Amino acid sequence: MNRHEKSIELTSTAVMANNGPGGSGGQDIAIYNIFSIAQWIKGSATSSVLSFQLFGGSNLDTLFLDTTTQNGGPLAVVLHGKGGVEFYNATYSADLSPNVWHHLVLTWDGFLNQFIVFVDGTAAPVGSIITNLLPATLRGAFRSVQIGGNSGTDNNRHYSTAVWDVALDGFDVETIYNNGNAASVDLVANSGTYDKALNLRHWWRFGLEPGNIGKDFGFSYNLINVMDAASSVNAGDIVNDFPGV
Repeated sequence: MNRHEKSIELTSTAVMANNGPGGSGGQDIAIYNIFSIAQWIKGSATSSVLSFQLFGGSNLDTLFLDTTTQNGGPLAVVLHGKGGVEFYNATYSADLSPNVWHHLVLTWDGFLNQFIVFVDGTAAPVGSIITNLLPATLRGAFRSVQIGGNSGTDNNRHYSTAVWDVALDGFDVETIYNNGNAASVDLVANSGTYDKALNLRHWWRFGLEPGNIGKDFGFSYNLINVMDAASSVNAGDIVNDFPGV
């Protein structure tokens, strides 16, 4: 896999997305009741990054991975169900310094009813639980993926987002974090203690090259291009910045 040494800078109104949820509009993201989501993001000092959402589905409508970076604020993870019912809302104690690249991994095992959140290669302690109505089941469904968007006015940078249909463990996360050097990690090949390459369903490598901003490099029967329904995103948003520079 080619080295990837650029990222994409998004404004507060810019989002990358595929088609809408449900019926003929959404796409099967190929994850169900056990999955992992990993992101490299760099938030500004005055905004919050709403960095990953899934819309649609009959049981769990929306999955938020909401990262508050204002003044080095905590990582918040929120699960919303059908009709906006909040299943889970918790903060995690972690150093999310602004204007610094951070590697975030959320793993969910619905069979064990277990969330684990990793920040920069290390499991983050739970700070506070606001709502906990688990267990909840994430069923297979056609969904829309949305990456980007924030509640402030400053820009934020996204290097990559990856999705697996398995819960990564601490050894996997340590290897793919690679001491903060993302450009030398190839998620489609097993290496070191990372042995989940064949479970990689989606891998978006923003800024790889202008024609492939939203291209999916994962292993899936349904690869998803998140530029299909993007808003305010184009090749001019690619910047020379990446984790490990």
